Amino acid sequence: MEKPKNNIEIICPALGRSGTTSLEVALEMLGFGPVYSYFNMIKDVALFREWVEVFANNDPRDPLLGHVMNFRVVSDLPVCVYSPYLIEKNPQAKVILALRDEEDWSRSVVKLYHLSSELDVVLGTKVSNRLWNIRDVINRHVWPVIFEGGEMGDPETAIRNYRKHNAKIREITLPGHLLEYNVKEGWEPLCRFLGITEIPGENFPFVNKGMHKIKYTALQLAFRNMKNAFTPVRGEHGQEKKFSLAAIW
Repeated sequence: MEKPKNNIEIICPALGRSGTTSLEVALEMLGFGPVYSYFNMIKDVALFREWVEVFANNDPRDPLLGHVMNFRVVSDLPVCVYSPYLIEKNPQAKVILALRDEEDWSRSVVKLYHLSSELDVVLGTKVSNRLWNIRDVINRHVWPVIFEGGEMGDPETAIRNYRKHNAKIREITLPGHLLEYNVKEGWEPLCRFLGITEIPGENFPFVNKGMHKIKYTALQLAFRNMKNAFTPVRGEHGQEKKFSLAAIW
């Protein structure tokens, strides 16, 4: 039986909140689609169901490779957590490691962690099974890696594991196959690395600033089945509180 073709050409292994969404859009604009990303995945019902099955495994590495091999570009949470495995299985792939100031990244990822924790408490399973599945995967596969060896939500722990993850990527990527890249650098270094001689005339895409895309997507999934935008929840002393959209927007 003929083995399925592996189409992976580019792996973007950076941990989320590193400019990954902007990089994904830029690669699509350069013609490197389809891009496997968190946002593209949740828009595809069949792909999303497969994603849930893959990450139901405590060790999803082998099924993950089959899950993403039809895409030319692989990026974003939670796949990036297992990107060293994907790089080792695809050593000829180009690797684009998006970098960001460590302190800025830590603040952003800790903010995302607290946002996700609030959504867990407020939304539960009754609002959106799809959103609950997403949160379950992130809680089991992403946060334990980012906050490994410390308290959940601790900025210093996050920075230590950010450095550890990036060091691993540098260690295992073949010489000449790695671009360390900050999206603020724009088109030129990205195009040069990919062998593109003509720089796009369009502005480089800067998207998902301040997690707006993450919040909007969460709201879409959460409120699709809600009758109103305020869900009563109980405070730590049993008092009833109101959940407002402003709390996560």
